[in-house]
Amino acid sequence: MLELSHTPRPKILTRALLIYESPDGDLITDHPIKGGVIQPGKPLNLRSLKALLDSPDKKDGKVASNVISWRFPRIIGETQDWHLWWSPAGVRSIFIADKPAKAWFPTLIFASHRSLRSLFCWATPNAEPTPQCDVYLPVFSHHIFANGAVCLGSTQATGNDPDQWESGFFGSNFMDNINLSPTPYDITTTFKKIGPLEYAASSIPTRRQLAD
Repeated sequence: MLELSHTPRPKILTRALLIYESPDGDLITDHPIKGGVIQPGKPLNLRSLKALLDSPDKKDGKVASNVISWRFPRIIGETQDWHLWWSPAGVRSIFIADKPAKAWFPTLIFASHRSLRSLFCWATPNAEPTPQCDVYLPVFSHHIFANGAVCLGSTQATGNDPDQWESGFFGSNFMDNINLSPTPYDITTTFKKIGPLEYAASSIPTRRQLAD
């Protein structure tokens, strides 16, 4: 089960990486920031780069693979297996019963598995999602199960490329006609409420459960 680690808090700028490019090779330097001013730095070596990229969510020296760390704006967060991002509300060109059409979609939140062909989808009335925002079960497009899992049909997307997944999702043949119009609507009276995004994400199964 996915467990969301924390809510977004104001961030303090403490470090800066500068990239120098030249025909002889590139150089990355790591600089501390004090009082909003970049201080003298040093070249970034492989060891310090690895330490920088290591997940801060650790327990007993091991990275917690089921803990999401939130990142904004478009990519919400990720674990070792899952990638979580959001798609802004707006009118999109789609197909309804094999005919071109335009329809308005609320803000959607997607979760894809890094190596398995698995996609989850929720909707939210928020312009930008947060861990505590309420999410709703979208009742359109592919058949979407009670936990948000999407029946993918012939969609071939895999991995964690949001553009590829969204292209497959919105490029599908929408058979449901519920609210598939260019006019915004109130999803709170149309879709089934699941609860906070933290709760919805906790229903995502583990890799073993998906494989079974």
